[in-house]
Amino acid sequence: MGRCLQNTALTNGHKHVSSDELGRYIKEIFDQETNYVRKAQKVKQMMVRARDNSSQVDIMKIIKIVDDQISVRMKHRSEL
Repeated sequence: MGRCLQNTALTNGHKHVSSDELGRYIKEIFDQETNYVRKAQKVKQMMVRARDNSSQVDIMKIIKIVDDQISVRMKHRSEL
């Protein structure tokens, strides 16, 4: 059985998708959110370590992660 998603097709703004496709899409969103949480926890741990140890290496790692995410987001936006 399919579902109709609004704003997913260029012609009329609707596209019929199968339940399997919808399930995969939802799983992908969930996996992506889980990945974001893991990354946020890792950055938080690095920040705590950097604060406790005044480690320049940890601070530079955090800056690199943030810079990498900014460039990924900007690239994604330009592709849209």
